[in-house]
Amino acid sequence: MSQRLGLHHSRVTLVDGLFSEAAKLSELVSKVDLVYINAMENLEDIRVIATILEKYPKVKLIGASMAGLHDEVPSELAKWTQNHLPSSYIEGEKPSATIIEQSSINYTLLHLT
Repeated sequence: MSQRLGLHHSRVTLVDGLFSEAAKLSELVSKVDLVYINAMENLEDIRVIATILEKYPKVKLIGASMAGLHDEVPSELAKWTQNHLPSSYIEGEKPSATIIEQSSINYTLLHLT
């Protein structure tokens, strides 16, 4: 998969794998300053990631999440989100964000619109 992206930069390493591969993920996280997660709808993936990141307090997490997690957007946008995003995505995002927020991880959650 990573080869198809065609991204080549000395500061970027693409790795094929699954978040459920905790040992592999832990080894990789131990070598970085920042982890970016583009999708947070899978609760089990977020649990594994959070458990690993808590072992590395110097690693920062940036997670892309949906707008409206904390009712911080106008009601029109919240309604649009509810009507246009898959329910499985919405149902996974909120508990995943809660796991991150209740952890000791140094994080930023982007609430994308």
